[in-house]
Amino acid sequence: MTKKNIKFKELIRFPDTVFERATITPIEKMFISSIILTIRPKIIVETGVWKGKTTKFISDLLNLNSIHSKIYGFDFPNVIEDLIDSDSFFSKQENIHFIKGALPKSMNIWLEKNPDKKIDFAIIDATHSFQAVREELLLILPRISDNGYVFCHDYGDLGSKYESVMYAVNTIAKSMNFNVLPLHSKDAISPEYFSQAAILRRPTKYSFSRK
Repeated sequence: MTKKNIKFKELIRFPDTVFERATITPIEKMFISSIILTIRPKIIVETGVWKGKTTKFISDLLNLNSIHSKIYGFDFPNVIEDLIDSDSFFSKQENIHFIKGALPKSMNIWLEKNPDKKIDFAIIDATHSFQAVREELLLILPRISDNGYVFCHDYGDLGSKYESVMYAVNTIAKSMNFNVLPLHSKDAISPEYFSQAAILRRPTKYSFSRK
């Protein structure tokens, strides 16, 4: 078989990535992209849509790489309505579905209406408080597929503004047997390289026998 040199941009296509306020950083987008391109999720859940920048990035990533997935974005009705009115992109994309309502109630209703749906990738980025993150994780983690991941944004360090998010993530992950991988960059050379997040995943199942 003849070896073929494949350029990276021919194998993987990324949307244009710039540093913006009110959204995840370019480095965090790379973390998310790596997971999505690896597991090719069918169902993606995002809590806290707000300006829609993360939603738009993921939608573009899916389209560019021919990944047939559905993004379910949760936020307050006025947030979603303002977003759709201000940017026609969101009304044209078939892979984006917005769920209006206050969390965690809106999430609970959606899960009850879709009892067979498994979540392959979730982004937790709504209200950054212990109680809010705790309630969202309690609903979402039982529905994560065996090969699924959860990206928790603003997973603060000790003494940081979002320390309570860290406590909520660590507490619920431990109680529900999920591993936590912090993605901190304390010594980032500039905001573009900054990351304050965590990845959650179930432990790998394995077995072995001894002779």
